[in-house]
Amino acid sequence: MKTKEGVKNRIFLNLNIARLFEKYQPGDDGKLLKSLAPYFGYFVFDAAEILQVGIEPIIKLASDAGVKIFLDGKYMGCPDTIARIAAIMQKYGVDAFSLHAASYTKAMEEAKKIQIAPKESNSIQPQVFVETATGSPPLDYSDGESPFKERLYRFAQVAKNSEADGLMVPAEYSSIFRDRANVLKNMVRLATGVTTSWSIPEAEEKRSSIRSPKNTDVRRCLDAGASAIMIGEDVLFPPDSVGTPVQAAEIIYQIVADFHEKCFRNKV
Repeated sequence: MKTKEGVKNRIFLNLNIARLFEKYQPGDDGKLLKSLAPYFGYFVFDAAEILQVGIEPIIKLASDAGVKIFLDGKYMGCPDTIARIAAIMQKYGVDAFSLHAASYTKAMEEAKKIQIAPKESNSIQPQVFVETATGSPPLDYSDGESPFKERLYRFAQVAKNSEADGLMVPAEYSSIFRDRANVLKNMVRLATGVTTSWSIPEAEEKRSSIRSPKNTDVRRCLDAGASAIMIGEDVLFPPDSVGTPVQAAEIIYQIVADFHEKCFRNKV
């Protein structure tokens, strides 16, 4: 059976700093994050938040809450650029960060070299996650026309070849984790953009059918092979029917804990 620490390390909270600052007074946002810390292994900050807030304030915010830091910058670039990014992550004690798979193996290998380079005894070795989600341009230098799922298969191999610690896949495509189980062995299989059963109907209507909560729900992603989930606004801004963010976090935590408890029992 997974320990409490083991369960929470499988749950990543994607923060929305701008909305938090709008809703909570200075100081209250910190109290909220501390109250959520027992349920999440990582607080996730995206590229816009890193630029808006800065790395040092983010590190302090997460450190005060007692949670690991994941900088989801989806960084891309040549090997030298990736090496410098990895060095910065290590310098600031970031626990994990993301590179986009479009950088490909040679560049991402540089991030791992930084991790194994000589360093101070108290220096953190940041985990490297490979991001697969696409933006406006099809983020694939070799072939921007192939179906997205085929690109995901190639990106999974890129992550394996670069010895990355984890692969990030949009929740609706989390079945890739089972499709490529051998390739992804011993890697964190992180489903992103995960939703909950209480996602509001208006949001459902605005999403395409593949993006509906039914296809991106926490349990569905776990069933599809995800070993970890990244969730955000459904926890931070739950409807009145669910209650407070802490009550929402308790529900998510319990779903993940029950799932892994069941898996453990099925193995013994």
